[in-house]
Amino acid sequence: LVIGSTAALLLARRLGRSITRPLLSLQDAATRFGSDELSHRIPVSGHDELAQLGNAFNAMASSLDKSRADLRESEQRFRALVHHASDVFTVVGADAVIRYQSPAIAQVLGYPAEDIIGRSFLDLVEVDDQDIAGQLFERSQMQPGVPTIGEVRMRPQGDEQSPRRFEMTATDLLDDPTVRGLVLNYSDITERALYEQRLTQQAFHDALTSLPNRALFQDRL
Repeated sequence: LVIGSTAALLLARRLGRSITRPLLSLQDAATRFGSDELSHRIPVSGHDELAQLGNAFNAMASSLDKSRADLRESEQRFRALVHHASDVFTVVGADAVIRYQSPAIAQVLGYPAEDIIGRSFLDLVEVDDQDIAGQLFERSQMQPGVPTIGEVRMRPQGDEQSPRRFEMTATDLLDDPTVRGLVLNYSDITERALYEQRLTQQAFHDALTSLPNRALFQDRL
C-alpha cells in the first residue's frame, strides 16, 4: 500500500510538472509578447493540447512579427520617397494644424519642417487666399479618400518676398487609422502661372500700345 501510494504521488508530481512547465512557458511568452518581444518563441514538444496551444502562439507571434517588419519597411520607403520628392507633402488635422511636414518645404518656401509642426497651415497661406484654402479642405472632407485639387498662394519665410502660387491636392484620410489627417500635396506653379498670364496679355492686347485688341472684345461678347 505504501509503495502504491508513493508511486501515485510521484506520478502526480510528474504529471503536475508536465502541465505546469508548459503553462509557465506560455505565461513567460505572453509577458514577453506584451513587452514587444515578438521574436520570442515557446519551446514545444509533443502533440497534446498544450503543445498545440504553443504552436498556435508561435504562429501568431511570427505573423505579427512579419507584419510589423513589412510595415516598418513600407514606412521607411515612404519617408525616403517623400524626403527626396520635389513636391511638398503636409498632413494636417481637421483643425488645419500641421502634424507632419516633408523637408521639401524648406527649399520651396524657406521654412524648416520641424519649425512649423503644430502651427496652423493657414498661417502659411496668403491672407486673401485663406478662405480659398479652407474651402478646399471642406470640399475634400465631403469626398473622403478622393483627391480634391485647387490653387492657393503661400507666403515664403520673410515678409519681403512675394507670395508663391501652388497647385494643391487635398485628400481626406481622417478616418484612416494610419494617417488620421488631410494629406496635402502641392507644387510651385508660380512661373507657369506668370507665363500663362503673359500669353493671355499678348493674345488680347496690342503689342505696341498694350490696349485691348479686337480679340479681347470678341471674347467678351
